[in-house]
Amino acid sequence: MQSSGRRLCSSAVLALGAVAGMAATSGQALAQDCKLSVHASPCVLYTGQSAAVDVLAHFPSSMYAFASAQFDVDATLPMWSFAASDVIAGPSVQGMSVSQSHAPQRGVYANPANLYRVWRGAFTPLTDEPALVEITADPSAISVYPSRLTSSSVPGVVTVGSDLVFVNPPPRNRSDGT
Repeated sequence: MQSSGRRLCSSAVLALGAVAGMAATSGQALAQDCKLSVHASPCVLYTGQSAAVDVLAHFPSSMYAFASAQFDVDATLPMWSFAASDVIAGPSVQGMSVSQSHAPQRGVYANPANLYRVWRGAFTPLTDEPALVEITADPSAISVYPSRLTSSSVPGVVTVGSDLVFVNPPPRNRSDGT
């Protein structure tokens, strides 16, 4: 019986060492791997139509889940008709602060999806003129949960993501008359 107790204790020490090792190296993995990307659909709009704009969080596969982010969403033209949260100010939606709970000690686990939608807005052209509009997620902070077993998050360095929407494209003139 004493031998099985030692094996159990040894297993627990090894597991704690693995978790500590992950925490010690997680900062290096985060430096270049977090991103807030933008996806607009459809990407070609005419006056009166709207595009759904999603901001998606990406993080290293060695991490468990998205924890939180603070960011703005900017467009090169002011055409926002809806924002899931915060303030529409000209071409920007400002002050997004999103997070998800993760408290494994209470049985609450974060969604580990790695393309986690953190925000949605609607972009509607307010012009009849052709325009190529860039929509960008401008992050100031992001954090992730390194493990399913810990409720503490770790900060990451996040890169900017963007997408393009073509508004009122001019008719295509073909030389063959069709």
